[in-house]
Amino acid sequence: QHRHLRLILSFMCRWMLFFGDHQVLAADIITKPNHSIINQCYDHYLPMIAKNWSLSTLVNQSAVNHTINGDGFGFGWYNFDIDPSPGVYTCLTPPWSNRNFFRLVEKIKSQLLFCHIRAASPKSLVSEANCHPFQFGRYLFMHNGTIAHFPQMKIKILQAVAPQLIAEIKGTTDTEHAAAIFITKLGSPNEEHTLEEIKAALLQTVKFIVETAYLLNITQPHNLNFAVTDGKKVVTTRYRNSFHDDPPSLYYRVDSQIVGHDSHIEFKTTDTPHRAVMISSEPLTFTETDWHLIPRNSVVSVGEDIEPVIEPILIGSLVHLIALKWLKFTRQSRAKRENGSGKNHCSHLPLSH
Repeated sequence: QHRHLRLILSFMCRWMLFFGDHQVLAADIITKPNHSIINQCYDHYLPMIAKNWSLSTLVNQSAVNHTINGDGFGFGWYNFDIDPSPGVYTCLTPPWSNRNFFRLVEKIKSQLLFCHIRAASPKSLVSEANCHPFQFGRYLFMHNGTIAHFPQMKIKILQAVAPQLIAEIKGTTDTEHAAAIFITKLGSPNEEHTLEEIKAALLQTVKFIVETAYLLNITQPHNLNFAVTDGKKVVTTRYRNSFHDDPPSLYYRVDSQIVGHDSHIEFKTTDTPHRAVMISSEPLTFTETDWHLIPRNSVVSVGEDIEPVIEPILIGSLVHLIALKWLKFTRQSRAKRENGSGKNHCSHLPLSH
């Protein structure tokens, strides 16, 4: 068999990021790799993961996922010589035929690049307001996956969003609402926060989504491959609250130097002190040994030392589920007691965040 396994299927969207201690030309990362995120719109390469799928898993993934990602795209970058807020470009036309996109990436250099290709969920609006990455102040947020039964959860999510942020939600996606929850957990979107604070807020966002769904009797798992940055730090998750199925794919690599050519990129180990990390839904090259698969249900934190730290996410674990069952039981018991005494405040019980 050919050593590279290619499957024409995908997990909703595709995203990639670059974060280094030096600037790179955006085109070198976004458009020039031989399996760039542009190619990932219609051709998919999943080493170290798809070959382990059972036939039933393959059939299931093929049934629920898209083969073409073309419902909008966007990319973000930072230039701290101007200000701490990011630049963002979004568009609805397919990226492979967008001349302005190719013109821009040939002229932008940055230490931090976020890029996202969208495949809209069924019945989700295709509009520029729904294109990732989403900006809140100095933060960018993007997502590959779905919040299960989002229309059913939307009211509970909005009830938990800080009032001053509700007006900042311009689109209709589950991702932008999750981003608003993240900023609510984090604090002011215009202030710089520590790496630990950003990681804690993102994990609290995952926990809120899982717990809210459980208390609403939603049993379908969520796919929550999140990425968030302030231009100086990055935190990502690869997560699905399922004991059986893996989350969407997510890979990373660390380098000292990346050289862009007309149709590919070259990774070099040099004596320079430079360092960079790339995280992507799919590898940007077809050399399997260039990339590492991020373990399922993990959070990756990258600080200014450009050293990725990978830790397990215990949300949705057996211990957590037992705690949720107890929480649900106590709320139901309380509701019965209040109903028995002529009170009915069950719908106003606060959710655990």
